[in-house]
Amino acid sequence: MASSADLAGRRVVVSGASGGIGHAVARRLGGAGAALLLVARRAGPVEAVAAEVGGTALTADAADPAAVEALRSRVETGGGVHVLVNAAGAFDLAPVAETDADMFDRMIRGNLTAPFLLTRAFLPGMLAAGLGHVVTIGSVAGRVAFPGNGAYSASKFGVRGLHAVLDRELKGTGVRATLVEAAA
Repeated sequence: MASSADLAGRRVVVSGASGGIGHAVARRLGGAGAALLLVARRAGPVEAVAAEVGGTALTADAADPAAVEALRSRVETGGGVHVLVNAAGAFDLAPVAETDADMFDRMIRGNLTAPFLLTRAFLPGMLAAGLGHVVTIGSVAGRVAFPGNGAYSASKFGVRGLHAVLDRELKGTGVRATLVEAAA
């Protein structure tokens, strides 16, 4: 990501901002002077984070295409987006034989569908401006298969593949893509 000086006044969308990695990213970017647009499914928690870091709280389910389109429309009314941080996610563990279809779907929607939809929503504006940065939070489980981790690993392997395609598609456009994950 850019240095603190580069982030001052930049419009940054952070999904999953109400907790975990998204909350930590919001704190760090808020401290760097970014104009934060913080997204989470539940209003109360994201409003608390927005009050803490000085951002704008936006409620949306990042895995719902209609909700993401409404979010894009609302965000882009205020100007372009310089950085998108895909930090929303879900985490459940179970062996494949014990993973029900609902859990598998929840992992795919939260960890793969959400970053796809958000990237698809905000990338055209970045491409038109010839600058921007899409940052996606991955996981070591996107590189290493751990027993008892089928649904989560499948979603994070998918995120890694989506990032690899996006990285190639963005060559020469002025827009960058970064996948953040722990080393195996």
